[in-house]
Amino acid sequence: MRYLFSLILASVLSVTGNARSVADIEIPERTSMPGYEGELVLNGAGVRTKMFFKIYVAALYLPSPVKNAEKIVSSEVPKRVSMSFLYSEVSKKKMDDAWQDGFSGNVPPEQMNALTQRLNRFKDMFGTMKEGDVVWLDYLPETGTRVTINGVDKGVIDGQDFSAALLNVWLGQKPVTDSLKGDLLGK
Repeated sequence: MRYLFSLILASVLSVTGNARSVADIEIPERTSMPGYEGELVLNGAGVRTKMFFKIYVAALYLPSPVKNAEKIVSSEVPKRVSMSFLYSEVSKKKMDDAWQDGFSGNVPPEQMNALTQRLNRFKDMFGTMKEGDVVWLDYLPETGTRVTINGVDKGVIDGQDFSAALLNVWLGQKPVTDSLKGDLLGK
């Protein structure tokens, strides 16, 4: 299955043209996503590290480049965050804890109450992630955030507030790492 997904991804990369390499992962400069007729452009890409381990390559796509994190988070435009896992295995528990920490660190408690049920549904969409796994987190206004893992649609979480909180995991006041935030902003 991973081999087939890699072949599909390679064919998409060859059709989309230019790509840049981040930690040996080819990141296309442009991409498309179901439900959006336009093309999204790469805003920035970088590696999520923890201690000295490379966990995944993240890439942020928008309709046009934006360098301001607050504008990206608050804008009602299609967006994609792509995560290509590099680490041999990230357990479901570690994934759940990382999502929880990312939201809790960037969302005020009163807003967190409104997001908790949706965050739990979101976390349920993930299992243990392995090297080579690819996650797409696609936001479509009026639809919500669609989660796709290795080409399989896992579901949609509604609300622009959820999308904003999710983006703040990488772009908020307490991002997973400052260097990845800078990379995603194209700095």
